[in-house]
Amino acid sequence: MGEKADSKPGSQRRDRPIRLILLSGLVSVLFHLLCIWPLQSELDSLRKQERDLNTLLSQKGSNSMALSQSIQSLNRARTRLSQVQTALARRDAPSILDQIQQLARSSDLEIKSFVPLERVSGRFYQERPCRLSLEGGFHNLGRFLEKVGNCEQIINVTNIAIRGEAGNPSPGISLQARMTASTFVLPDPGSAPEEETD
Repeated sequence: MGEKADSKPGSQRRDRPIRLILLSGLVSVLFHLLCIWPLQSELDSLRKQERDLNTLLSQKGSNSMALSQSIQSLNRARTRLSQVQTALARRDAPSILDQIQQLARSSDLEIKSFVPLERVSGRFYQERPCRLSLEGGFHNLGRFLEKVGNCEQIINVTNIAIRGEAGNPSPGISLQARMTASTFVLPDPGSAPEEETD
């Protein structure tokens, strides 16, 4: 009986470090499960939210740039539409045809003939053409066409036929040009719109 009593205190001393190691391991595992693991999960969740927010912010930024470009494009289109409507709203076609004659004269072209043609009515506009015959130099003709292109009023020049004038005694006249110049106006408010034909 005395041997058993002696063996207990010695074995308890030897088991004490093992118990301490097991207890500290258990505390460490419990600390990890109760404190570190939830924090790690929360950190992973916050990182995922940050990635999602960065992606959303990037998309919003590109959408914002696209919206800004669309607004600028729309404003340019509105400005151009306003200019075209202003140009078409003028019904003073005779003064516009006079303007074509003045452009020819200011370009040092000699007007040989100027014949207004029959109006052509469209669904939303009226075309008022005239046939021109001009004489002058090649550069004068180019200057005239450039001035016509820069007019605020819409003027189309079509059916251009150019013929050289080699034997012309007048100085500076090296060609004769014939063309049709047309201007467009809105129809009179009282007139009915044309029916669309197929």
